[in-house]
Amino acid sequence: MAGEIFIADKATLDSVKADTNALKASLAIVNADTDDLQTNMASVKATGASTNSNEITHYNAVTAQVATVKADTVSLMSSIANIKSETALIKADTTALKASLKPFSFFTTDVQVNNAQTVTIFNISGSGVLKKAIISGANGDAVFTFRVIVDGTNVYYGQTVALNTSIIGILQEDSSITGSVGGTARGGYYARTPGSIGNDGIMKLSKYPYTANTPGVAMATIITEGINFNSSLVIQVSLNSTVYPSYPITMETQGGVY
Repeated sequence: MAGEIFIADKATLDSVKADTNALKASLAIVNADTDDLQTNMASVKATGASTNSNEITHYNAVTAQVATVKADTVSLMSSIANIKSETALIKADTTALKASLKPFSFFTTDVQVNNAQTVTIFNISGSGVLKKAIISGANGDAVFTFRVIVDGTNVYYGQTVALNTSIIGILQEDSSITGSVGGTARGGYYARTPGSIGNDGIMKLSKYPYTANTPGVAMATIITEGINFNSSLVIQVSLNSTVYPSYPITMETQGGVY
């Protein structure tokens, strides 16, 4: 009841006092742990804020990069469209240019070339395409030097071999050799004598252009496309012989002019 006073013995009071002190100690530990928890929570909060800030920064950077890539892609697509348009124009121009090409074909077996003389067999001023320029070696003791000059620059300069009718010069891939030169050119084989094709060990093949003019080597070169010339095409032949004062050439040229 209120106001009542209970008197306990000393042993009981000492026990209660001890329990109170233990409770105080436990409360102190709880209080310390609570302080540590508050400190840790503050640290976690700060770390979370920093992490969130870093994530936002990273997100913004990625977003900016995506925008840049998108802009570059748009620019690339525009460039591709322009290239396609320009390619179509080039194709149209090329088609029109091919349509305007006026073919020429020249073949001779009776032009006499004097010894130690250079003769211009073919001379064109203007633009066009050269597809073939070849000459046959002589059956006799005579050597022809053959020169093809495009826009003032030698693109072929070689010589035949005496007593050998191998073909030298420039020949477009898969084109034919006509007239008394005979045979067909394909895959690196050339007419050596009328009506036959082959490589007798004297005739050689070279990459275009060829200007070495090596004695004793009948050199031919294959081209996959015609040779364009812008201002001039000149073909010259000279003769070197200790037996003949002159000798007829067998030569063929094909192409076109604009």
